[in-house]
Parts: sequence; structure tokens; C-alpha cells
Amino acid sequence: MTAPLDVLMVGAGPTGLALAAQLRTYGASFRIVDRSLDRVHESRALGVQPRTLEALAEFGVTDELVTRGNPAMHLSMHLPRRVVRLPLFDIGLTDTAYPFLLFLSQAETESILAEHLAREGVDVERGTELAG
Repeated sequence: MTAPLDVLMVGAGPTGLALAAQLRTYGASFRIVDRSLDRVHESRALGVQPRTLEALAEFGVTDELVTRGNPAMHLSMHLPRRVVRLPLFDIGLTDTAYPFLLFLSQAETESILAEHLAREGVDVERGTELAG
């Protein structure tokens, strides 16, 4: 007989994987399932916000995210006769260690989170679908 679960997560995208890391920290019993046989390998999302980086720092994955990503603070527009650098946006943050939008593909984000969970002994149950 299987022990009762506190949480069943359906979907192993960035949100599900981050929630699994959080639940692991709390010692909750959970399963994380995804009907896909593998994680995404294309980018469905491009940017990671500063607050997200702060939240993920608790699990020790933020440094790896920043290492693999590209902290963007400006945009370079290549015009016919010149290059113009423009602020990407003025986030005006002074109370964070991550005052930038991190450009990182969803595929990389999922990979980093899945690697963290694997080190913690958490298996993502792929090819498993919630039917009812």
C-alpha cells in the first residue's frame, strides 16, 4: 500500500519543479508527474525576473541560473550607420542581489531545477498522466 501524499503536482515545468524544490525543503510528501516523456528542449519562456531568482536562491540554484544565463540591463539596436544602446527597462531595484532581467531559456531553467531535484533524491515521473 502506498503512503498518503500531501501534494500531487501535475506538470514538471519551471513552476512545478520549483514547487517540488520548495516542498522538499519543507519535508512534505509529494509526487511530481508529467505526461511528457522528456523536458522541453526549446525555449517557451525567455526571461527570469529578479524576485524569481531571489525565491530560487533558497535552493541553491540561482548561481547556476545566472552562470548559464545572460543578465540584461540594456538593448543594443544596430542601425544602418550606428549602434544605439538603450536601457532595456528601468527596474529601479536597489534591494535585490539580482537587479536585472535574466535571459535564460525555459529548457535551461528546467534542466537546472531537475538536476537540483535529482541531487535531492526527487524523481520526476515522466510519461505519467493524471486521468481523473
